[in-house]
Amino acid sequence: MNHSDHKQFWKRIFAVLFSAVVCMSFAAGCSHGASVQSETAAPQTTASVQETAAPALQTSAPAPTDTHTPDAGCDALFYGDSITKGNHFDTYFPQLRIVDFGIGGATIESLTERVPEVSACHPARIFVMAGGNNLYSCNEQECVDLFRGLLDALREACPYAEIFVESMLPTDNDVAAQWDCPNSVIRTFNKHLAELAAEYGMTYLDIYPAYEYRGGLDSSMTRDGVHLKSDSFGPWAEVLRPYLEP
Repeated sequence: MNHSDHKQFWKRIFAVLFSAVVCMSFAAGCSHGASVQSETAAPQTTASVQETAAPALQTSAPAPTDTHTPDAGCDALFYGDSITKGNHFDTYFPQLRIVDFGIGGATIESLTERVPEVSACHPARIFVMAGGNNLYSCNEQECVDLFRGLLDALREACPYAEIFVESMLPTDNDVAAQWDCPNSVIRTFNKHLAELAAEYGMTYLDIYPAYEYRGGLDSSMTRDGVHLKSDSFGPWAEVLRPYLEP
């Protein structure tokens, strides 16, 4: 082998070795890239699982804001909205077990929904007054139909109880004008309640006259033109007395 052939031989050997090194480096680089890609892909999969699982935790119903639950077993239960609430009838009839189940802001519909809670009390008598939070947004006939549904629910859930239908109270004339619900509308609605009570064989209690003065609610008995003062339930109690005392 002359000097020229010897030089060409080593060039070929060097080229082969260089190609091998390049291929090995490329393969290692590809392997490392795949590893990095899989490592970055994994967190994306985990995040996807968390995003789909999170809404399940948000579907839980919110806790009720009104936790009023009356005690079970009573002689008389007064069921209604804020007009009924805080009646202190237990001071007028201390010999009886009385439940004040008045709920601020209650409508006829919401009272109908809560009838099972009334049934859980096992009341001997139920005195129901409702409509004040409906007459301002519904016409009289709609309110009558809703009240009929309430009586149906009470009668079905509490077949052992004697149910009394109470009239609505008057409101201050100025307040009635602001709410666009004059006392004439309340008086007409009370007539419908009396008819409903007769239809259902229930006792109707007309409490309206005990608080009326000059066509509206007696201002000396109210704290805001709508609700009674805490010491103004006496006339109401007197209407109830024949039905609560032996």
